[in-house]
Amino acid sequence: MSQVVVLLTVVCVACLSGLTVAQLRVVGGTDADIYSYSFVVGITFQRDLTGNGAIISKRWVLSAASTFYQTPHAAYDVFAGAEDYRGQATWYKVERAFLHPEWIGWTFNIALVLIRGSFAYTSRVQPINLASSDPDSLQAQMVSFGRNEDGTSRLREATFALTSDQSCVDQLTDYYAKLFVLERQGYCLLPGPGPAKGQWYNDVGAPIVTGNELYAVFAFNENAGGGNEGAVGTRIAFFRNWIQYTMGRNG
Repeated sequence: MSQVVVLLTVVCVACLSGLTVAQLRVVGGTDADIYSYSFVVGITFQRDLTGNGAIISKRWVLSAASTFYQTPHAAYDVFAGAEDYRGQATWYKVERAFLHPEWIGWTFNIALVLIRGSFAYTSRVQPINLASSDPDSLQAQMVSFGRNEDGTSRLREATFALTSDQSCVDQLTDYYAKLFVLERQGYCLLPGPGPAKGQWYNDVGAPIVTGNELYAVFAFNENAGGGNEGAVGTRIAFFRNWIQYTMGRNG
């Protein structure tokens, strides 16, 4: 149900054995309930959907750096608490987006978003915990407002397998995409059972979760979007120290 644009790529997730359970959303996904994914937010530029993110505290959202490919960052907004941002979502202005200083389009694809004011927590708006472990493979759910095969931007979910083994790296074609996974910054996304899955540009930043923990955010797809070949997610555990440092310094 998601889309991937501008320097973003599609993730492909295949069933793997011995994985922990998690969730995702994209093309080929199913409609999701905001009460089940109350941490997910959409991110817009001049009210046009550009990506997604996850609430991790009263003022902070975690996303991918490639969500913010346009400037100025003051033109971005975050919406929360609704399955469709054209519905009864609550809107927040972006005060500042902190893109990882080493991001150049592929590796280090992570960003923190500081909103103006703070989130009002309700049954539809809640934070999610960062992953407490760093497995090399797991099953997860991806949730996203990104474009889907029906041409809508309603919140959807899809199951993927996340892996970082050599076979996944061999499926990638770009040197920096391979490096992203080899350096443990990212996971390959392989489609789980069911309909064919894929991503579009505005699936970027989509939270990838298992239980109530955030393990990854969708980063890019090596292809033009709509399919799942060459899809990669940013691995949260690798960036935990940067996340804590950035929030502590700018909180």
